[in-house]
Amino acid sequence: MSVAKYDYDLDEDKTEPEIWLEGPFCLEVLGLLVQWLHTGKYNELHGPVSRLSCRGDAPDLDLRIRPDLDQNDTVDWAVKTATLAWLLGEELCVYGFQNYAMERLFAALARKSQQPQLTPDLCEFAWGHTSMSGYLDWVLMDLVVRNWGDAAVVDQADLPHWFSVICNEIPFQDKFMEGSLIPLEKRREKVLVLKDYL
Repeated sequence: MSVAKYDYDLDEDKTEPEIWLEGPFCLEVLGLLVQWLHTGKYNELHGPVSRLSCRGDAPDLDLRIRPDLDQNDTVDWAVKTATLAWLLGEELCVYGFQNYAMERLFAALARKSQQPQLTPDLCEFAWGHTSMSGYLDWVLMDLVVRNWGDAAVVDQADLPHWFSVICNEIPFQDKFMEGSLIPLEKRREKVLVLKDYL
């Protein structure tokens, strides 16, 4: 887990207290928080960015649009950003920002995309940085179970990775096993409502 340190010096002799953020944060997401504080929203970009991942020493938090990357290594800017914004809101206990990030995540996942946005990397990353009581966890679980079998929505190219993710999260494992017994069309009859995750 990365730790971001912000030290505000007023002058040489007087230093304000330091703010320590533990978690997967980057300055771009802090900038979006400032935008939201002033305007009630943040400006969204559109395009591919590198996927979130728990693999390696540090997560890739880069939010630059990367059309040069292989499509299989990308996720939509809005999905990655909303996930990071929700986590920052949780860390700082800014619930309005969390709700706004959830709204943006819902909107991003509802749009048609060139590649599936629900990936094992995204779920593993989110679940690795929240408590299992967080709404981000539950919305991702519900979306994966609801859409499992639709390769346009859930990336099923790496089934061994999904198996690992499913087995490591007991609540998800139970929900997944129960949902997999129901046909896809039947699972999709129940509409997910944003307010249930705010």
